Amino acid sequence: MPDDTEVGSERRRRFLKYLTATAGAGSLAGCFGGEEAGTPTSGGATDQGGQTDSGQDGSSESGGASFTYALGSQPVNLSWWKAYDDITNPITVHLYDTLLEFNRPDMELTPALAKDWTIDDPTHYVYNLREGVTLHNGDEMTVDDVVASANLTTSSEASSPLAWMLSSVDSYNKVDDYTLEIVLSEPDATFQYVPATQAMGIAPKAAIDEKGTDLGQEPVGSGPFKFENWQSGSQVTLSRFEEYWDDDLPNLDEVTFQIVPGGTGRLTGLRQGDFHGSHSLSTDQYSVVEQMQNVDLHRTTSFQTTFQVMNLEMEPFDNPTVRRAINFATDTKAITESVVGKYGTPAISMLPENMFGHVTPDDLEYGGYQYDPDRARSMLDEAGLTGDPRFEFTLMTTNATFLRKPSIIMQEQLGEVGIKVNINQVEQSKMLSVSRAPSTSIRV
Repeated sequence: MPDDTEVGSERRRRFLKYLTATAGAGSLAGCFGGEEAGTPTSGGATDQGGQTDSGQDGSSESGGASFTYALGSQPVNLSWWKAYDDITNPITVHLYDTLLEFNRPDMELTPALAKDWTIDDPTHYVYNLREGVTLHNGDEMTVDDVVASANLTTSSEASSPLAWMLSSVDSYNKVDDYTLEIVLSEPDATFQYVPATQAMGIAPKAAIDEKGTDLGQEPVGSGPFKFENWQSGSQVTLSRFEEYWDDDLPNLDEVTFQIVPGGTGRLTGLRQGDFHGSHSLSTDQYSVVEQMQNVDLHRTTSFQTTFQVMNLEMEPFDNPTVRRAINFATDTKAITESVVGKYGTPAISMLPENMFGHVTPDDLEYGGYQYDPDRARSMLDEAGLTGDPRFEFTLMTTNATFLRKPSIIMQEQLGEVGIKVNINQVEQSKMLSVSRAPSTSIRV
């Protein structure tokens, strides 16, 4: 596996080039002075691929600059183990480093807090940590910090939506202070990528022992920025971590994540120069952004696929025929065109185009679910759902355009085959809190 000597310069260039706008999509550590990212957005039906960066004062690569980023809503908390959404993750990715990272544009695994690693066999992974890495509390990072962080992710107290990523781990074995062996209970082809995700964000063991899950309110981490303050409903402020392990990074002294719920407010703030960057503008606002002389619109292929989640513990969703009928009754092409237009493509696979494991209709025996309401009606008849309505359910969504608008379209499309859909619009934090628990709602 590559070591730090061959990826160091690439990592610095990447820090200069990409601004975080969606979960797991990069870093703010050096967002000024880079090249434009021109890859068009694709993947699932989402408006999350667009990133906006207004070239404000203080764009120095040697520090002294501040950056204000407009967030769409309040983060759940500031922990790595809850970083499962595009509100929390853009903050926490700067507070907690991971063992590995994904490079761009190839999205290959590269060293981060682990300088190199080996896969001895399908169940044995060995990571050699960098020596001399200082954590935010002043401690030097060792294997103990990595293990304590992973154990917190999988603890019942954390209730982490990322815990499943570590479910195949049988044991963490400390070879020495800087060598960690991870043994899996069975081969798991996806595990090699887990150390590059926030599921393995790293914090000091001492802070974990002291605060436990309270770290989510006052984080102590390992990333390029450290926590300064969180004004609930208003903003989160991070400051440059002077002892960061990666040379002279980060290239900013301070980052403020300002909470601006309305897309219009974020757009206005960009135009007026109040914000250097913004989260989640709807695609119908991109043309406005492109006309702003003080703003550059960067597009890159998103890792996000928007999909409907069905509760298999509820009738009639426990019946595969009903689930397939809903798929045939949903015109994903029409939804994509209506919600994101040229900035997205209908999702065939759960995984987006730039991720290993993505499939195309040609890869599937049935060719993917094509829109076929007559077939959907026939399958619902076969399932014995012949009433008027055939059945009724609640679809949970948020006020985000890329979720709310598909819900409304699905309500109309499923109504055409006799399914009554009630829409329950909630705050994103509410939807995240119920997404891992049994519910009487389906969500999108």
